[in-house]
Amino acid sequence: MRPWSGILARMRITAVLVLWSVALPAEESRWAARVWQTDEGLPENTVYGLARDEVGYLWVATHGGLARFDGVRFEEFSLTHLPGVPNRVVRALFRDRAGRLWLGMDRGPVVCVDRDKVRVYGEREGLPDLRITGFVEEASGAVWVMYASGSWARIEGNRVERSAEGTDRPGGRVVLATDRKGRLWAAQGPRVGLMENGELRVQFELGEPVECLAGGRTDGLWLGTARGLYRFTPGREPDLVFRWPAGARSWVPRLLWEDQAGGVWVGTGTAGLGRYGQGGWEWVPTSHPEILCLAEDHEGNLWVGTAGGGLNRLRPRRIELWGTDHGLPFAAVRSVCEDTEGRLWVVTMDGQLVRERDGGWEALTQREDWPGGGAVCVAADPAGGVWVGTRERGLYRWRDGWVRVLRRSDGLWDHAIRSLCPAGPEEVWIAGGARPWIQHWRDGHWQTFELPAGTRSIRAMTIDSAGRLWIGTADGLLLRVENGRLRNETVPVEGRTPSIRCLHSTPDGSLWIGYAGYGLGWWKDGRWTRLTTAHGLGEDYISQIISDGEGRLWFGGNRGVFQASLMDLTAAAAGTGYVHSISYGRSEGLPALPATYDSAPAAVRRRDGRVVIATRLGLAVIHPGALARDAAPPPVVLERITVDDRTVALYDSRFPLRVYEGAPPTDLRGLSGELRLPPGPRKVEFAFTALTYAAPENVHFRYRLDGFDDAWVEAGTRRVAGYPRLPPGRYRFRVAAVTAAGVWSESEAGVAFVVRPFPWQTWWFQAGAVVVLTLVLAGAVRWVSFRRLRRRLRELEHQTALLRERARIAKDIHDDVGASLTRIALLCDLAQQGRSEPAEGPLLSRIATTARQAVRSLDEIVWAVNPRNDTLAQMIDYTGQYAVDYLHAAGIRCRLELPDPVPERPMAPDLRHHCFLAVKEALHNVVKHAGATEVRVCARVEPEGLYWEIQDDGRGFDSGPPGAGSDGLGNMQQRMTEVGGRCEILSRPGCGTNVRLFVPWRPEPH
Repeated sequence: MRPWSGILARMRITAVLVLWSVALPAEESRWAARVWQTDEGLPENTVYGLARDEVGYLWVATHGGLARFDGVRFEEFSLTHLPGVPNRVVRALFRDRAGRLWLGMDRGPVVCVDRDKVRVYGEREGLPDLRITGFVEEASGAVWVMYASGSWARIEGNRVERSAEGTDRPGGRVVLATDRKGRLWAAQGPRVGLMENGELRVQFELGEPVECLAGGRTDGLWLGTARGLYRFTPGREPDLVFRWPAGARSWVPRLLWEDQAGGVWVGTGTAGLGRYGQGGWEWVPTSHPEILCLAEDHEGNLWVGTAGGGLNRLRPRRIELWGTDHGLPFAAVRSVCEDTEGRLWVVTMDGQLVRERDGGWEALTQREDWPGGGAVCVAADPAGGVWVGTRERGLYRWRDGWVRVLRRSDGLWDHAIRSLCPAGPEEVWIAGGARPWIQHWRDGHWQTFELPAGTRSIRAMTIDSAGRLWIGTADGLLLRVENGRLRNETVPVEGRTPSIRCLHSTPDGSLWIGYAGYGLGWWKDGRWTRLTTAHGLGEDYISQIISDGEGRLWFGGNRGVFQASLMDLTAAAAGTGYVHSISYGRSEGLPALPATYDSAPAAVRRRDGRVVIATRLGLAVIHPGALARDAAPPPVVLERITVDDRTVALYDSRFPLRVYEGAPPTDLRGLSGELRLPPGPRKVEFAFTALTYAAPENVHFRYRLDGFDDAWVEAGTRRVAGYPRLPPGRYRFRVAAVTAAGVWSESEAGVAFVVRPFPWQTWWFQAGAVVVLTLVLAGAVRWVSFRRLRRRLRELEHQTALLRERARIAKDIHDDVGASLTRIALLCDLAQQGRSEPAEGPLLSRIATTARQAVRSLDEIVWAVNPRNDTLAQMIDYTGQYAVDYLHAAGIRCRLELPDPVPERPMAPDLRHHCFLAVKEALHNVVKHAGATEVRVCARVEPEGLYWEIQDDGRGFDSGPPGAGSDGLGNMQQRMTEVGGRCEILSRPGCGTNVRLFVPWRPEPH
């Protein structure tokens, strides 16, 4: 049975849709419909309830759950986490005067959502497990719940009251509504009255059952029955204001709604949606014939919830498409104009000429008096005449009949006409078709202008405020006729001359040029510039331009119709502004309307203010005055702030239906101070929206981050702004929106925040770092300076040591070698004179001895200076050998006690030299003064230094010997003192002498 039940259900639905389509008129509705379904984020296509909150969001209750809508995006909220809520299905939605949302859930629970808390009423509170159909609120604030069975429940605080169960109680089911004063009205069958203390106090009986009630905007009630629409005003009898129209089948009204214009909308369960207003009735197409709920926003949009068809938005059309459904013989239109009587004249792409007449169209090319040929263009002059150009029959003029036909025989250059531009009552500019040419006809006189060689077809002509004719060609030539002369004003664009499709002049002397793929050109007083989509233009293919007389230019392009304010366009052309283009099409329930080009004129502004543009699908008829309904600036909401893709702040984050795994983000709605962001963000993003529903896709935004941006950033229709790697500091983000009517929001949404620094980015850390760095640098400078000073001191010490060594060598050479050589010289003089000695033998022996002493002294000096001898071993060996040789020559026995082996250790030249000379001096004193037979020479190496001991067995002494020899003891003391050592002399008469020398080690250089 289940398959058959499904098939039967589908057959019933199909039948309903067929009958609904039959009931609808064939002509296009004056209401523009926009539908949102699951593919655009709606939770489910069955919409049970609608409500608008105090901020401007639209709340939508669906079979798939609850969602909040801003005109572009749906944000879903789940209620399944609440106790007693069985599933996501929300069957009714209501917002009371306190701003609370009331949700009628599947299987009977009622959820009351306040801003910061939520409460669930269920069976425990006494509510039945029945299907909820709606809510109403009485003046006391109590909320009444209506059920499909016809029963009701009343909730006031913690108190819940219920009506009797079942629909078989006397009088049948009860329907409820409140009037403008908050009084609760009820209808039960034909009886209508006020509900007091749960009882119906009857005011009147209608004579037939009431199916639905609705409060009027001014006073009283609207009542819907199977028969028609009634109006009841207290103190008067109810009036039948309209009887429902007969249709293919009977239908019953389900709900009523009075809109801001005073019309009454009627939703049905099978026949769709209708409206009664201004004494007439109209069916308004929706996406599904079963209407479940109605609501109206502050902009006058009517919202319709359907059973399976999604969410519908209805509004009066601002753009209409007149095509073959409106009587045009052919959809694509080539040229259009309006005569002095307010009638449109249209040339279609297949060469037919038609004009408005008695609410329809009259095909003039099919009349017997038509001169013949296919029409190409049509233009009206101020005297009531209408000029028509043809492909092969020349130029015609209509004025209450065909009064003039101009051909080659009349002076016309060629029979093929492409464009026309009337300049006065008896004056017209004519552009040729087959061969490009321009002619001026005035009062029967012709003036012909030759165009530059190779010129392609002429697509556009216009006359500016100074009376000059401008011409645009397919190969990009811009020509001007002034004072009977043709001038070339062509401006190359990116190195080429793109095709010109249209021209339009404005009273300020500006010429606007529509290019094919190169945007919009602006020429004024010899200046030229170009605007493209990068400047905010709707598109770069501009086929038609027309002014609406209200400060806006309307454009027809490849993708359709869009408009922009002259103020924006002029500012952008001057380089000081941005173009906020507004596109039209889908928001009006229309497809894209590609504009036509090639012949002029193809756009016109009518006397009643409507703008008409020729398109390939018919005439786009625009109602600029309807844009005034979009003039209210939209409220702007900053919805979300994310840092590195993590939400840190959220609008209304503490809304009780939100569920978080951790701590909730900061609430942007109640934020009064600064928001603190973590340090080092790689990306900070701001998501925002504007709560307007008339044309949300056309809302433009601009934002600015104070402390970072130097000027406002034009975001176009984007609703997000991102900043990579914000440095630490204080900022304020601001965002504003502009509507399709060019009105900016009065207040800006924004937030002040601080990007916290890392510890090393704080002032105290940086100040400390500066101090530490200064100290380090000072220490480094001091260390380097001291190192340099020490190196300089070492260099100076080295130089001083060298100087001392040089002085010593000079002294030694002078004292030893010099003295010896002087003595030799004196001895030689004596030998020559024969006065010193009686015989030569002893004298020559003395000379030889002196020479040997000089050689020995020179050898000592060389040994002391030679760097190869700068070791301890060399010093000990040389000194020991010297002692042996010296004492042996003096006939004294020498006993050496030297260390074996001698440690490997360097010994500075001065240290080695002074130590050696001190030992030598001690040996010299022994030989000269001691009278010793044996001398012990001992060397001992210790960690602290080198010890020498020279001990003899001579006569000894109590004090130093007199004479020159006493200088030797002083020299030893002096030499040891210079190297930091010491010299001790121990002696007693008859016991010999002991000389002890100590030379300390010097630290080795690093």
